[in-house]
Amino acid sequence: MAWSGKRALVTGARGFIGKYLVARLSRQGAEVTGLTIDAGPAGDRLKWAQGDITIPASIKGLCKDIDVVFHLAAISNVDASIRDPVRTIGTNTFGTASLLEEARKDGVKKFVYISSAHVYGVPRYVPLDEAHPLAPREPYAASKIAAENLVLAYANAYGLECV
Repeated sequence: MAWSGKRALVTGARGFIGKYLVARLSRQGAEVTGLTIDAGPAGDRLKWAQGDITIPASIKGLCKDIDVVFHLAAISNVDASIRDPVRTIGTNTFGTASLLEEARKDGVKKFVYISSAHVYGVPRYVPLDEAHPLAPREPYAASKIAAENLVLAYANAYGLECV
């Protein structure tokens, strides 16, 4: 896909994978907005938006004029998910639902959701593929499966192109 002129929103833009995705999209000519829960870094080339995906009002209108959403924001620490499963599920599942709803209302064309191999639990075979049975072993994995299903439901119910 040619990215020149495309407008992309990246949640989790300052995370381990997000920062590389933002750099790559920017190099390919995309207009990138990075969503952050706190103030974005000063002097960066991309546009920063501040909001919390768990608070729908804070991301209202965020997806206007966006072509594709790359959703990487999550609580990804497995130990933290075990200590505070409600917060993990709130962010990873309900936060994804809030973002999907904004994308739908604002007419986003494509929604890219980043999940985790944790959804498969202990691998029964390698390499893993999407046919592998789901076997979550902690709240983090369960929250990612729930979010995957929400993404699929939005694709089916509203025609939002999702991967």
